[in-house]
Amino acid sequence: MRRVALFATGVILIALSAIFIAAGLEKADQVASTVGALAGVAGCGFSVWAWLSESARSPSTRTPSSDTAPTAVRPQVDAARAQGIQIGDGNTQHNRFE
Repeated sequence: MRRVALFATGVILIALSAIFIAAGLEKADQVASTVGALAGVAGCGFSVWAWLSESARSPSTRTPSSDTAPTAVRPQVDAARAQGIQIGDGNTQHNRFE
């Protein structure tokens, strides 16, 4: 999937570069503004869609990500009143909040 996304991004960049070279600076500026605005709106829409689809699932239907073992438990971190936070196996970071 990453290769497909990387390839698609490269094709889009090459196509936009060709359009900008052929159109001239003034037209390229207008096209870049339009493409940037559309990309921004699409990114916001995708973020809202992902947020709503994640919050709609109950905790019992959530699946662990593929990069972790099925039996792995992800720890919850609450550092509100922390005096030191242990990160990893035996690595300790000491903090003083005064």
